[in-house]
Formats: sequence, C-alpha cells, structure tokens
Amino acid sequence: MHYKAIAYHEGWEDGRISGTISLTGTTLTFTSSEQTISLYKNELELDFGGTANRQIFIKSKDNKYAFSTADKSILEHPFFENNQGLQAQKRKAVSSFRKTKIFLAAGFLLFGIFIGMIIYNRSTIVRQMAEKVPYSLEKTIGKSYLTQLTLTGDIDSSSQALTILREKVALITNNIDSSYGFRVYISNDTTINAFALPGGIMVFNVGLLQKAESWEEVLGVAAHEVAHVTEKHHVRGIFSRYGIWTLISIAIGDGSVLTDVITGFGANMEGLKYSRLYETESDTKGFEYLQMAKIDPSGLRIFFAKLSEEHKDDATSVIPQFLSTHPSNENRIENIKTMEDKAPKTEYIILSDYILFRNLLIDKNSEC
Repeated sequence: MHYKAIAYHEGWEDGRISGTISLTGTTLTFTSSEQTISLYKNELELDFGGTANRQIFIKSKDNKYAFSTADKSILEHPFFENNQGLQAQKRKAVSSFRKTKIFLAAGFLLFGIFIGMIIYNRSTIVRQMAEKVPYSLEKTIGKSYLTQLTLTGDIDSSSQALTILREKVALITNNIDSSYGFRVYISNDTTINAFALPGGIMVFNVGLLQKAESWEEVLGVAAHEVAHVTEKHHVRGIFSRYGIWTLISIAIGDGSVLTDVITGFGANMEGLKYSRLYETESDTKGFEYLQMAKIDPSGLRIFFAKLSEEHKDDATSVIPQFLSTHPSNENRIENIKTMEDKAPKTEYIILSDYILFRNLLIDKNSEC
C-alpha cells in the first residue's frame, strides 16, 4: 500500500518534494519522480505535528531525512510492530493525538456553551448594556424626537391644562428614585395615544386626555410610560435589533461603541414600538409606581379594557394608535387585574377634578 507523503531534506532546492511512502516489514521507501529513498525502521523515529497534531512525521535519527503524511492508517502497518522504540513512539504519538482531539472537543463544547449562555441570557446582556448608556445621550435623543414633533406646531408647552397635568404626573415621578428629569407635554394630536421619549420626555395626545374619564386612567397610562423610561426600553430595543456577534462586539468595546450604535440608529419613531416583554415590564413597574404614589392602579386596566371593547370589531386601520403601539389583549388586562387583587390594602388619594381639566382642554382647543 502506498501513502501520500512529503519528504524533507536540506540539500534539495525547495527543501521538500511530494511522493508516496511504501512499507515492508523492515523498510520504509519514499518514491517521487525525482527521488527514491529507503531507510530501515531501526533508523527512524515517529512523531506527530502540524495543526492539531494531524500530521504524522517519520524522521531519520541522524536528522538527514523527514517524511510527513496525513494518512493515519499508516500506523496500522506491521512496519511499526516488533520494534520497541517505534512502538513506544507510536503509543506516545497516538496518545498525544487523542489528547489533542479531546482538548479540541472540549474547547468546542465550552465555546458552544458560551454562545448558548449568551443566547439564553440575551435579554440580561441587553439590559446590562443599556445601563451603560449615559442619561445625557438618552436626553439628546429625546430632544431630537421632540424637535420632530415641535416642527409640526402641535406641542403645548405653556397652557393651564399642561400645568395641571404636570402637577398630577409629578405625584408619580416625585416618588421615584430616579436620575431622570421627567418633562411632560401635551400634543394637539386628536389620536388616542401617549408615549415616553428617551431621557424622560412624556407626550400625551389631546385625543387620549379627552377619551379618559378620570385622573386614575390618565395616571395609569403615565405610570406605564414612566416605566418605559426607567426600564430603558428604547435603548434596549435598539440593542435587541442586533445579532449576537454584534452584541458581543459592543459589550467588549469601549463607551464610544455604545454611543455610535445609539446615535447611529437615530431618532426613529419606530423605536417607540415596544415588544410584549417590555409592555409587560412597564405594566408591572408602572403598577408599583402607582402603589407608591397611592394612586388607584385600576385606571390603566380600565382604560385598556375600554379601548379594547370599543374597537374589538374594528379593522386594523381604525384601531387607536395607543393600541397599535401598546398592544392589548385579555391576558394583559387580566394580569393587571391579578396585580390589583394581590396588592396590599391601600388608602388611595382622591382625584376628583378631571372633568374640569377636560373642560380646559376643550377651551384650549377652541382658542387654537
């Protein structure tokens, strides 16, 4: 049997030539178009080398010649029997090769476990990365959003109605241990919607404020939006759009990488559409904020249920924007109800002047 091989010798022009090895019981013969070399097995030594020890090296003891082959079946030839030196070297080489295979297999296994852990803990990694984004950067992005809205001339930043709304929302934000400087605005948009911008800006559409029937409903929505800010859902949403390898690169990079990713995404309003996970988090965290402020937390559930009931048979095109960006379903409403049932008995503050506030909105809009 012949085994493809390479022979090495310092005296050759290229130092190596390709050919084949043939073996008898006592002799190794290398044959090429240029050379024929024969050596007795008692003149030879065996070793492994190359990448992952995949190459078998047979060398003359005087270091004059060396031969390499990747065909491991050569080791099964009787040539390597009845010679204690070669047998010992064979056992050592095979053992080394097996250890290398085990080491590589273990390495691939550990690498697979590492990648699996990253995938499994993706949301945790995204959250930790979001925590590294400075408030100043979020604030800048929020201002960019607000500038887009202000250019349409629909933002109210000075009316009496806005002053009252800010006082009510402060009942929630003043109880939160947060570095965010929350700022509240009213948009003259008549669609039923409210949203929080990165950095703590919150915008309530007139349409939503007129649809609500109590401060509890409005502040339920407000607490939910505050939670989107404090849980950094906008930033986490940006990171979640990237693949695992990009996340690893961002995680091990310096702060400038984070900044480039966030600013590169830009003030895209699509970033305000949150996943079901983020909406659930905001429901839960917002509920906590309402409890802390001693505001009846049933308002958010009531508002969701009201909109869902009124529009359950509507085509998608006429579903209120609030429901399109805050998808509601029976499970979600039921989850909020479950939190209410499990909450400790609390004496909630009385908020009874909402009709007067809505009249101010009507007066304000009639002046526009």
